[in-house]
Amino acid sequence: MITFDIPTSGPITIRPTITHDAYHIACEYGEPVKAVHQGGVTYYWSDKLGWVVLLEQEGRVTRYSNLGVFAPRSHAIEGDVIGLCGNSSPYSDKTFLQFESFSDEPFRF
Repeated sequence: MITFDIPTSGPITIRPTITHDAYHIACEYGEPVKAVHQGGVTYYWSDKLGWVVLLEQEGRVTRYSNLGVFAPRSHAIEGDVIGLCGNSSPYSDKTFLQFESFSDEPFRF
């Protein structure tokens, strides 16, 4: 099992369930969001998730959504600021980070 540092300093308010695969981590608007591992960076707008950053390396993909701002770059190392907490999803009414990990290997914070 991989251990990640939590990507922002707030508490986890929602954990993954059968119907929602993401963690919600409370944060203040504009608080830094950091990469939990190194990899290539893709950023985009989603009509459902707001501003999104994908971090990909060797089969591990992590997604950071509902960002207020992202830091344009092509690569990040663990601990780099890749965005700022926000409330960009049209389905959200509060500031939080939505964090997901897509890999066969489980992780924990």
